[in-house]
Amino acid sequence: MLKRTLLSAVALFIAATNVAAAEELHCANYNLLMTNARIAFIGDAEAGAKVGDRRILNWRIHRPEGPDLGQFHVVTTVLKEEADGHLITAVGSADLANGEIHASTTAWLPNAADEEQSSSAAVHWAILGGTGEFSHAKGTLLTEPPGSDSKSLSDWTFDLKMHCDR
Repeated sequence: MLKRTLLSAVALFIAATNVAAAEELHCANYNLLMTNARIAFIGDAEAGAKVGDRRILNWRIHRPEGPDLGQFHVVTTVLKEEADGHLITAVGSADLANGEIHASTTAWLPNAADEEQSSSAAVHWAILGGTGEFSHAKGTLLTEPPGSDSKSLSDWTFDLKMHCDR
């Protein structure tokens, strides 16, 4: 019993230390970066993106020089397909040390069928609120690749313009 209590106390201390070490963001404007950690394509990958297909992405949020600040989890759904791209809707949640920022968008992506790469288009998101520090967040989020023709999944912009009315 004493051993279990000590182990539990150590685990709580380690968890508290890790949370305290993470940088907290607040309701303000930030110019950050994001790097994709994983993309999962759900649908008929052999035929390309079709209406109803989904893409699940997990991005690391970070400063240009520094540790990760959190993660941006995104789920997209293809609404319409054309020869030159796809209309998608997406919901995203930025999981940060002191809360989550929830965002949504509908956007035209030029290559939503590619499993290995991400679209090379800027996407404007509406911030819909969140949890913790961001429970009353409003504003916009811009995600954009590092270059107009880039297929890189590293160092995309993650520009937050937000305020929180309480």
